[in-house]
Amino acid sequence: IFMTKYCNIRTNKEDRARRTEARRAAAQLVEAEAEARRAFYRGLCEGACGGSDAGSRGNADGSADGVGDKHGSQAIDIPLFAQAWWLDAACPEAWTVLTYPEDGGTARGGVSGGEDGAASAADNATADATCRVPTDGAAGVDAASATSGKGAAAEILAAMPVFTPYGNTVVMPPFTQTSYIWQNPDSQVKKHKILRALAESLARYRYVYLQLSPGQWQALPFYWRGLDLGVRYTYRLSDLGRWRKEGDVAAALREGMGRDSRRRLRMAEDQGIEVRPCPVEEAAALCRQTLAARGERMSGAQTTCLKRLMTTALERRQGLVWGGYDAEGRLLSTAFVAYQGRTAYYVAGGSEKASSPHTHAQTLVLFKTVVHCAEFCDIFDFEGSMIEGVAQFFQGFGSTPHPYLTLSGRKPGLWLRAWRKFLRLTSLVRQATAKSLKR
Repeated sequence: IFMTKYCNIRTNKEDRARRTEARRAAAQLVEAEAEARRAFYRGLCEGACGGSDAGSRGNADGSADGVGDKHGSQAIDIPLFAQAWWLDAACPEAWTVLTYPEDGGTARGGVSGGEDGAASAADNATADATCRVPTDGAAGVDAASATSGKGAAAEILAAMPVFTPYGNTVVMPPFTQTSYIWQNPDSQVKKHKILRALAESLARYRYVYLQLSPGQWQALPFYWRGLDLGVRYTYRLSDLGRWRKEGDVAAALREGMGRDSRRRLRMAEDQGIEVRPCPVEEAAALCRQTLAARGERMSGAQTTCLKRLMTTALERRQGLVWGGYDAEGRLLSTAFVAYQGRTAYYVAGGSEKASSPHTHAQTLVLFKTVVHCAEFCDIFDFEGSMIEGVAQFFQGFGSTPHPYLTLSGRKPGLWLRAWRKFLRLTSLVRQATAKSLKR
């Protein structure tokens, strides 16, 4: 009896060790597959599938530079918030890519766009496997190509980067306004079929919340798969290109502003506030202080994320961080703007409300920022807000509201799913019984 119990205990321990090792190997495989998908998408964003220099870029010191380089070369059909470099800075190693078709781009050979170590790991782990969405909502989604260059792009007809912080949930990354669905322009597959497949992948996650880019209105396949559709608004200035051609952006912007906004701008100019580049640390600290004054909290992780985004955008010459300073050199307001293609985005900002004489410094900082961005951008996106006061402040610059869709949904629990399945089976039994009685 003693030996039998001893053998059983030893067998159980070995079984647990094998299960633990299997789970660890599965987790490593999922991570390798996710890295392969990210590597493909990085190559896509860096221009492997087309794209050109989108024009002049602003330097960190506020000057314009029309010379393109490796970082200036962009795939202009992919917005800022869906760019791989932005996702790497906003949520490093916590994002993946949904692709269509699911079996497209099976990992074989080298990984395009990734580091050598990550490429080797993805190669070894996914030599004969494709990345699929598990039925229990875990991370690891559609197949992404790990082959090199345009051959991978020929297999992938659509790609949608998503942020999965907890593996079984999809939400928006920090300081990221919208998500985006990239589709191969040479694809012969109907868009409706592609969206239905992506909706099927999203429906397997336990919780989903996404904000689609303005202009992406074909979302019925997501609704049919149980996701709720909503509408939010952003505010844009879309006439920067025309103002630039006319020769006086500042005068055109001032003329289009509301009366209260022009009054606040004159007050800030009369107070002698100087607008110049601002250190990242000071800008992030002021943004955090502004949220605290509203009763909201910016966590340490969010502050670190904001600093990382600012630093990355400045290094790539795709952003600026400006601040408004008084005569004593005190920072009163700040604005972080990033740009991609011909669109600039107001990502974050803050103002020192304790100094009552300088409460309008933010108006001057944004005014100078828009005028500068008009040198190389055609659209300035304030990112919008559903808060009434913030929306009125943005509209005061003459911006117009642009709606965009939101997708949200929660996967039902185990008992609710079992109950729904029971009801469906009961309905099928009743229908079969009715047919048999008619016969």
